[in-house]
Amino acid sequence: MGYEFMRNISANVIPGFFKEEDKVDCVVELSGGTCLTAPIPYNSVTKSECEQLIVNGYPINECYYDIDYWAGAVEACEDKDSSLPTNEQLTELANMLYDAPISSTSNSLEYANRNNELAISFGFISSPDTTFVLWANQEAGKDLARFRIFAAESTFWYGDNRDSSGVLTVCAAKSKSDEADVSLLLCQKLEQTFNKYKSDCSVPVATVQAAVTGGNFKNLTPHIELANGLKLYIGSDYEDIEILSDAEEEDDRSGFLIYIDTDGNSGKGKLNDDVVPYYLLKSGKILPAETFAPSGEQLKVNVMYDVFTGSRREIKLLLTDSDYKTAACKTGYIKSAKYCGTTVQNDICKEVVNDCRMKIKEPIKIF
Repeated sequence: MGYEFMRNISANVIPGFFKEEDKVDCVVELSGGTCLTAPIPYNSVTKSECEQLIVNGYPINECYYDIDYWAGAVEACEDKDSSLPTNEQLTELANMLYDAPISSTSNSLEYANRNNELAISFGFISSPDTTFVLWANQEAGKDLARFRIFAAESTFWYGDNRDSSGVLTVCAAKSKSDEADVSLLLCQKLEQTFNKYKSDCSVPVATVQAAVTGGNFKNLTPHIELANGLKLYIGSDYEDIEILSDAEEEDDRSGFLIYIDTDGNSGKGKLNDDVVPYYLLKSGKILPAETFAPSGEQLKVNVMYDVFTGSRREIKLLLTDSDYKTAACKTGYIKSAKYCGTTVQNDICKEVVNDCRMKIKEPIKIF
């Protein structure tokens, strides 16, 4: 049951979770682990579309124009799990670009020379004399919004109509290097995806790691508890996994450490007894952690493959009652000398036509 839940996570959460086109690329690192993106494409929205954005929870208070560029900018950033930058963040950018201190509150021109080479490298301009304007997240009214103007020799904070075209949209987001937040995003995605009984995404990863040291999860609050009693604990931030650092496929080298308690409240909550550790990889693959010491019939695997005689297919067994790790390495599901040790891919499984595959013989749990 625990492995099946991991398979569901792999199938229903991971494919969209790491899609690069859904992420934002930092071009400017700001304080507090935040970054600004290069300008992104966006469209204006109509008044009715703007009102629907409010219904859907976007940070907009009022709508007025039928050509609303600011609301379209809000939508574009929010859809990338980020937001329009604040006045303070745009002022921090201004202080990087200009050779004199810039105020965060002044609506009047502040004269200073802009570092055009830096502005070009950030993707804000293509030639030194160009002025660029960036939307901010501050709504000044149903028809007004704030932005900062960045001219070659001056900058200022200003508000204008939300139907103004030509204003660039950059997004403020957590840096990709801020991996601690990725575990929180995973937990929140699990909350949204599965029929949970209860959840608590505020549980620190460090608390789970402390429970691992003692091997006792009995009194630990799970990140996710399903209606069937199964409990999930996120045991690491998204990170490079040392034991898989030599994996043949790049996306097999990083991921999360997840602990699944298959017995729920009725079990002992003991690591390697009813609590099983898995690696959930960026590739979507699921592997037992190398520290997993299975007891009883946990994660027994049969490995099957196909043999063809003309058009006739025969299914044969390569391994029976194998442990999952051995089977994963024998089939070539994972190719990593550090993880697999002396267990290498079987020659039969090197032939794609043989379709080596694992069938889990997980015990049935009754709650």
